[in-house]
Amino acid sequence: MGGIVGLIMTTWNDCDAFSAAYDSLFRSMPSLATNGGVPYGWGFCVVDGGSGPEELECIKDFCSRRTLALFGEAPDLTDALNVGIKYFTGGSDGYPLSIKLPYIGWVHPDMLFPDLGWVPKLVKYLDDHPDVGKVSPIVRRFDEVPEDLRKEGGEPFKAWLAQQMREDTERPGNQCPWIMPLRALKAVEMGKDMWFDPGYKGVANYDDWDLNRRLIDAGFKVMITPETIVIHEGMGTRKTKTHEDNAPLERHNAQYYFDKFGDSRCPV
Repeated sequence: MGGIVGLIMTTWNDCDAFSAAYDSLFRSMPSLATNGGVPYGWGFCVVDGGSGPEELECIKDFCSRRTLALFGEAPDLTDALNVGIKYFTGGSDGYPLSIKLPYIGWVHPDMLFPDLGWVPKLVKYLDDHPDVGKVSPIVRRFDEVPEDLRKEGGEPFKAWLAQQMREDTERPGNQCPWIMPLRALKAVEMGKDMWFDPGYKGVANYDDWDLNRRLIDAGFKVMITPETIVIHEGMGTRKTKTHEDNAPLERHNAQYYFDKFGDSRCPV
């Protein structure tokens, strides 16, 4: 089964990382021939989550030169994700094709995507596992990946990926990037144009845990598959914020999560 995947990239304060991530993402998308003849397409939008003025202007310029959809400042990660999901599911008010895309995904702007076709691999996984509501690939940090394998695929990368697949396992788990089928998004919709709980503030965790709990309560699994891989710098888009800046938001989100669910555990 093929389909169009709507990918949301949320950005914060690092235009260089964002542009490198987008270029890598573009290169990772297969043609019809390299995807085994399966019809496949992807849409892409950018939602800025509070970059400073100079970085935001750089991001706007990058997007305008590539005719990418860029939405203005969203103060919190949950707002940014809700804006992006609405763009791809809002019919004539959103994505130009005026259709509801069957898959929605989220990627960070400090990632590289060296595995050609990683998105359709995750889509196939969802098609083969209808009880899965969200799936992520293996994620490796930059310092875990040989430098000559970070930007391009090829046989050396394939051999390295095969080794990672042998060392890793399919398992319940939560991480970004992820892809969800529309049926799972519908099951956790909290109200009009709201899938992530806006009670969580900043870029300070717990919003994904909240979504995972609601997915599990709706009967879905949240999984990581070793069939493909991405590389993540980690915290690369928070370089202008210190731990002290983010600590109050993390405390707020932890308390909000505890008050809502009665414990502080990640559900997967």
